Amino acid sequence: MLPLLFGLAPQAGYGQFPTLTAYTGSLTIGADATMTVKGDFNIQAGATVSNAGTIALDGSWSNLGDFSDRTGIVIIDGGSHCITGYTIFNDLEINCTGLVDINPGGNQEVWNKLTLTDGNFDVRGDELVLLSDAIGTARVDQVTGGSMRGDFTVQRYIDQAEGWRLLGAPVNDSATIEGWNDDFAMSGFPGTDDPTSSFTSMWTYDETVQGESTDGFVEPTNTSNVMEIGQGYMAYVSDGLGVDLSKTIDLKDSLVSGSQTLNLTYTTSPFDHTHNGWHLIANPYPSDILWQTVTLSEQVTPIAYVYNPDSKVYESFDQTTTTTIPSHQGFWVKVDSMIPDQNHVATITFEETDKSADGNNFYKAAGTNEIGMTLSGYGAFNSSRIRFNGDASVNYDPMLDAFKLGSTDPDYASLSSVTSEGYDMEVNAVPDDYENFAIPLRMFWSEYQPTNPDYNLTLSIDTLPASLPYVCLEDLLTGEMTELGVGAQYNFYSIYEQAPAPRFMLRGSASGCVTSNEPIGQGSASGITIRSSNSNLHIYFNLSESSTGEVCVYDLLGRLVYRQATNVRNGLVDIINPLQTAGTYLVSVVTDEIAVSRKIVIGL
Repeated sequence: MLPLLFGLAPQAGYGQFPTLTAYTGSLTIGADATMTVKGDFNIQAGATVSNAGTIALDGSWSNLGDFSDRTGIVIIDGGSHCITGYTIFNDLEINCTGLVDINPGGNQEVWNKLTLTDGNFDVRGDELVLLSDAIGTARVDQVTGGSMRGDFTVQRYIDQAEGWRLLGAPVNDSATIEGWNDDFAMSGFPGTDDPTSSFTSMWTYDETVQGESTDGFVEPTNTSNVMEIGQGYMAYVSDGLGVDLSKTIDLKDSLVSGSQTLNLTYTTSPFDHTHNGWHLIANPYPSDILWQTVTLSEQVTPIAYVYNPDSKVYESFDQTTTTTIPSHQGFWVKVDSMIPDQNHVATITFEETDKSADGNNFYKAAGTNEIGMTLSGYGAFNSSRIRFNGDASVNYDPMLDAFKLGSTDPDYASLSSVTSEGYDMEVNAVPDDYENFAIPLRMFWSEYQPTNPDYNLTLSIDTLPASLPYVCLEDLLTGEMTELGVGAQYNFYSIYEQAPAPRFMLRGSASGCVTSNEPIGQGSASGITIRSSNSNLHIYFNLSESSTGEVCVYDLLGRLVYRQATNVRNGLVDIINPLQTAGTYLVSVVTDEIAVSRKIVIGL
């Protein structure tokens, strides 16, 4: 028996009913089916409609019954219409020549996608909410001709452990920080629950502050501060210390649509360019965006740096990947003075065409011509990549390399490869020479003292180029050389120290993965020879050009016991009585061109 009663008879020429009213029973629209209503569609109390296909109507929508729609689409065509009652749509498309408004007295929610093709969608009458849960987050698709009037709510579901996150406002610029203050605890500035706390839980960033890169963080003056379009925030999100998160944050304001351009600066300072040009920005839209298609002026490096709150490390990706940045997501970008024609003004432009389907995917994608490495231990994972590129050099290449931004957790070690200038890299592009490369690898920590200064760590090789079956890992502390293929691991012990020297040298196949057979008491590599006599060190240099070098001495537990910087090319550097205790030590000498380390007996 047909479980529907129809309000009017069909009109000539339509082939459908001008209005359709469900009074009792149930109606199911299958996945491949389309139901067209040339008029109003009314679902009365006591009726159930399940939609896995398409419902297209030229009239108004009213739902006072049970409407189930997690995979279907509802299209509102025609002239001016209204939406009444309470409905959770999966996909809602507004394609009208006139006005579609939400009448007071009911909430309308969207699980997946809101599409504005034509007409004016007026949401001032009552609530419109873009929902978010562990399955997915609703978005506003490309606005191709329609518009929306009034404020709506955009949600973002977050989970995992408490901690720092990079956030942004995917709504217009009258929303305030107070919109988040009722979602998670804040402290350290006026308007929060604990304004006098010494812990400030939210920060913005001002690139124009002259000084080190860390000097640019600015705390809000009040929760009433307006959030600008595209502005990023570093926020500590928690429900209390040690409590895992499972919450939905939201903001309410009008729709951000159309082209959005952010103006960026590069401010010179007493420090080098690695400290300047950083900007904390955010995805401006209530939709994922494809970073690959975002328009960057020539002064902006093509790297987006996103903080991963699960691994507590930064992940970087460039515009060669198809990675998406979610709504509500903040990230770092850099304007670089090394790019030609630098005029200290740069722009990033977001377009409607940059929007992408919800992917919740803002982490890096593995490349096919790179060495992928992971440092792990104590539940922490940190990666670094060396990418072979014919246009690269051994120096920092601003359009190819990504800086390594360390973890905010003092207990988590970060892994970087080091350029010839000594810069730490997350992605380090090097010339296409798979045999003769020698790239230093370094572990470092945040500026704060970790809970446990002793670490048992593992370095793993995740990916290798097809033409590179293995790499040679030289432990500069122990002198060991180990051949590592994909999936291989190297276990080692390390201790915390501020600004440590590189621990490893990653070498190509030309090294043969063979260590020197010289006895303890002397060591050499091409251009550098290390000797000891009594309590003194003697280092002989024979380099092709002048270079800045560093001599580090470690005890057999890996602790740095002596360090000295020197400028060298040819000749002898004597280090007189560098240690108080006689014994066996590891001496590491690193210059811009070469590194060598050997066990040395001193004072015996």
